Amino acid sequence: MHEEFNPEIHICKFGFLSFGFKENYKILGNLYLMEISFVFPKESFGFRIQPEQLETLLPLIRWEDFKQLRNQKTTCQHGYRDEYFFQFWCLSESGYPLIRERVDEFFNLPHEKLLDWIRQNFADNKKIRKKQMLW
Repeated sequence: MHEEFNPEIHICKFGFLSFGFKENYKILGNLYLMEISFVFPKESFGFRIQPEQLETLLPLIRWEDFKQLRNQKTTCQHGYRDEYFFQFWCLSESGYPLIRERVDEFFNLPHEKLLDWIRQNFADNKKIRKKQMLW
């Protein structure tokens, strides 16, 4: 069965803002436009989400999975990211307010899976690889 993007079920827009990196940057996703953008201080790159990528992305962006982040306490005390981290945010058409969450460690949370999906799908791009981003 082929799943389609549904703004009532899936997050519609999301972003990761980096902190503590040599060159801070943003990763932005817009499912209405089917694109992922990487925004650096002096340049930015946008990529279309291809149909085969969308097929693997949709199960990772269900709003129900992200709602659990709203009331979760972050208890990072000894993460592998000592001096840098990401701030994550997402929106949907579900009527719920914006979700924001700090990403310190990679376990099995929805925003961490989403960042890993982005890394797997875009880190090999020459433009992105040239930036030597830390994931």
